[in-house]
Amino acid sequence: MKRDGVFNARNHKRGLKQTPIVMGSGSKRAKRSPITWDELNELYNNSVVMIKECTKIVMFIKNKEITDLIVDKKEVIDTAGLLYRDITEYVKNLKSIHDRHSLSSGKIVNVEDLAVAMEIVEQYSEWAESYNIVVGPNLSKLSATYEYLTGETEND
Repeated sequence: MKRDGVFNARNHKRGLKQTPIVMGSGSKRAKRSPITWDELNELYNNSVVMIKECTKIVMFIKNKEITDLIVDKKEVIDTAGLLYRDITEYVKNLKSIHDRHSLSSGKIVNVEDLAVAMEIVEQYSEWAESYNIVVGPNLSKLSATYEYLTGETEND
């Protein structure tokens, strides 16, 4: 008697070949995996852009002409120090996520790799959310100081 939704070990040929990913209900045609390794690399690249934007705003502190205009130098330097410490930690975490897929490219062709890829997507999502919560306030504070002192935004 065949029961739907029940794993039958006798009929399962795991280990003989990789299980292809088939998406959709009842479709005889295999559809594309919901994510590719290249898309994971794009998530990494977008995360790197977030880090670079943050480091750009910290660079203004090294400009003596601008820092001479700061009334509360200690607060700005303390904020920049916190930001630097946080960024250092986030770069390390980002590298560990990227190391999990840095050598992969193209389509994901089996269920095992798809499971890993989905886990990595979740890690990138958690990384970005945490980054925005932890780094965001200090970055906003320094960006506002920069804009006030220079009259320009960080993107100018």
